Amino acid sequence: MENEVTTDMESQLAKDFAEDCYIDVILSEHPELKVLWGHRINLRSPIDINATNPVLHVLLEAVVEKQVQDKNPPETKKTVERLVKEGFSGHAARAAVASLLIPFIFKVLKEKEPFNEESFVNRMGILGHTLGKLGRNDRCPCGSGKKYKKCCEEIKDYLGECCKTPSKSPLNPYKSSKNQLQGRKPQHYGEY
Repeated sequence: MENEVTTDMESQLAKDFAEDCYIDVILSEHPELKVLWGHRINLRSPIDINATNPVLHVLLEAVVEKQVQDKNPPETKKTVERLVKEGFSGHAARAAVASLLIPFIFKVLKEKEPFNEESFVNRMGILGHTLGKLGRNDRCPCGSGKKYKKCCEEIKDYLGECCKTPSKSPLNPYKSSKNQLQGRKPQHYGEY
């Protein structure tokens, strides 16, 4: 069942972004995927490299790149710029937003719910911040005004290492600074 949803999502996104310049931007950062991308039509089933589908990875990042370039929603561009100022690479900032986008796309495709742009925009506010000792009954750090357990707790697994408590995540896998391991890749969405 999950493979069907992944394949459907991949097919729909591939149709929407087949000839876009956004794909070119992503592939310029992933030269190792150019050949695979060129042969994606001939693939019989989704590819899995270290628990990541590289075709879906390119497509999701292309969605975020489109949001950034089109400024729709404008908060995506602001979030990516904020994350870059905080030390994330451009690619890592876009990957963080793409990680957040996954549960929203899933709800649209699987549960046939409309895209909740307001919730997506609110939740971008927590990207790049550690959650510290956040209890389930505390107010959500995304700014929605809801309790954490009724808001962003449901997507914490999609946020990966960029929003963990400091004790659980001593390194930010996206951040490139002298204090970080150079060349380290994310340990969740987008790792190959």
